[in-house]
Amino acid sequence: MLLHKDGTVNHSKAPSLSVESGCRIEGSSDPSCFNAELLQQPLIEIVFADFSDGRGYSVSRYLRSTLAYRGTLRAAGCFLPDQLRSLFSVGFDEVRVGESLLARHGSRDWLTAQARCASLNPVGDSTYTEGSVSGAAASIWQQRFQRLA
Repeated sequence: MLLHKDGTVNHSKAPSLSVESGCRIEGSSDPSCFNAELLQQPLIEIVFADFSDGRGYSVSRYLRSTLAYRGTLRAAGCFLPDQLRSLFSVGFDEVRVGESLLARHGSRDWLTAQARCASLNPVGDSTYTEGSVSGAAASIWQQRFQRLA
């Protein structure tokens, strides 16, 4: 199953990557080793080795923010439905949910998580503490304080 940031779903298996369609890198990859050839790929699939390994989030954010990658970023590997919103917020365009994750959590859990992403405010425009991200909107704390005032 392929879940897209725009809310669409492809229930068939995601096509395997080829030289023409893109490349696959591990979430543990060292971003300082990324080269111009990688940035020319139309699709980069970042593989999460374990649901508790957050390095893939950092790689995605680095590709988007620092290297200005504009192609499609796909998350693959081990993650939970609850992590879907965070995956989209750091720059992933789509998430490939493999057969083992579908068997473990069920398509209903994934589709519910995707629907929640669409119904909530984007994560990427708010930070928890002031100054965490340059150019970010008011921090979550500031937004809460303004509502109480």
